Amino acid sequence: MRPSDPLFTRAVDEFNRGEFFEAHESWEEIWDEADEPERTFLQGLIQAATALHHLGRGRFDPAGRLLAKSLGKLAPYDDGFGGIALARLRDDLRAIQSALPTIAAGTTAAPSMPRIGGAP
Repeated sequence: MRPSDPLFTRAVDEFNRGEFFEAHESWEEIWDEADEPERTFLQGLIQAATALHHLGRGRFDPAGRLLAKSLGKLAPYDDGFGGIALARLRDDLRAIQSALPTIAAGTTAAPSMPRIGGAP
């Protein structure tokens, strides 16, 4: 997997448009044939996209579980791995994870959805 891989780029574009299910599907195509360390990295991105898909459908418990799994998978990677600003993505995912209880209770709106930017 390279950041210049057209399928990876397509998945990032889908994610950034809020098409989380589609991003999950695109990354999964790459993940199927990936080796480590890219395989676990892609799994973290897939879980993030799936968590945000669940959040958009009001499924807060699965969203929370998948956010935790995603953050765990993405934690070991340096900012810039895969050509993306990973530190910012992790921060954005943690902000959503922290807000989940109040979002589920209806006392706050979901924060804006994260976007994947290029490596710093």
